[in-house]
Amino acid sequence: MSKRAQVILTLLLNGVVPWALYVWLQPYMSSLAALSVATLVPLAENLLYLAKHRKLDAFGSLMLFTFILTFVLVLLGGSEKILLVRESLITASVGLVFLGSLLFRRPLMFYLAERFVGQSQFAANWNYVYFRFVMRLMTFVWGLVLTAEAAVRVTMAFELSTEHYLALSNFVLYGFIGAAVLWTVVYRKHSVGKLNAIKSAERGDKRGKPMQIEKLVPEDKRRLLKLYRTVTADLRKDGVKQWDLFYPNGFVVKKDLLRGTAFGIRDGGRIVAAVVVDREMSDLYGPLDWEDREGTPACIHRLAVHPELQGRGVGKRLLAFAENEAREIGGTSIRLDVFSGNPGALSLYGKNGYREVGRVRYPMRKLPYFCMEKRL
Repeated sequence: MSKRAQVILTLLLNGVVPWALYVWLQPYMSSLAALSVATLVPLAENLLYLAKHRKLDAFGSLMLFTFILTFVLVLLGGSEKILLVRESLITASVGLVFLGSLLFRRPLMFYLAERFVGQSQFAANWNYVYFRFVMRLMTFVWGLVLTAEAAVRVTMAFELSTEHYLALSNFVLYGFIGAAVLWTVVYRKHSVGKLNAIKSAERGDKRGKPMQIEKLVPEDKRRLLKLYRTVTADLRKDGVKQWDLFYPNGFVVKKDLLRGTAFGIRDGGRIVAAVVVDREMSDLYGPLDWEDREGTPACIHRLAVHPELQGRGVGKRLLAFAENEAREIGGTSIRLDVFSGNPGALSLYGKNGYREVGRVRYPMRKLPYFCMEKRL
């Protein structure tokens, strides 16, 4: 049986068939009896899965839990209001299961994804810190959404009339669940791309052949601009207003490429890191207390690393390459300016021997730029 067929069968046996059976039997017997019969389906499927795989099926167990909880709540009975919030109590319980699983070595979302993704290497992804973060974040978001949805509907049940509650209840339920599903689809696509980039970089390191830094050409203009815009958006998301829509712009990038002073790392059809090395520098540099005044300083501009590769030493590699390139063009020192509101960049340069010599201000920037220097 194909993996797709297995997933469809799992959904049918643990979700669709039991609820359809419950709805079909309810007119002919009590709710408790109908629930009892319906619960036997996921119970039997779980037992078969346990016998075959020697472990419980996370999704099947979760569905079985909801049926058993429903059975208990029906058995308890209660007032009209209690009957209205019964479904929300189940949703809240499932949400708490998600949140509670964060206390364990692997959260619930890992087991659910493993059951449905079905890739042979899926479990091996747990070795990556980023993958563990994704699984825990997804688990937290779903737990939060489910408990929040339950809290809203319980409040509605006690604050609104039964008629108004019934009219609005499903909109709330499907609104919360729909938002969670949409977020999951979008975030999964993003996280898969980032994880693949991490794996690609690691494979290169293991082979002793990391992605090469090479001179970029004029045909790379669109790709290089895309990198700068991606990095700009990522920086501004963190409140770092170093760059914007006007800089780095197409004119600047084209000039770098035509002069052959732009270098970068390719990953497939993308440019994922870049730096510019030349002897051009701002007129604002003149009055600063540079150590190397008699030599021929070079300058670094527009160093950027795609968010997917940040934190993996790519910036340090670019910096070392830029310093070597500066030596190749006769540089006796290297200069740069860095946005004072960018702690990551300040840390990178500080750890690699760059010394602050002064500060300059550029138009449309609220914070100054620190000018830094390193002898070569």
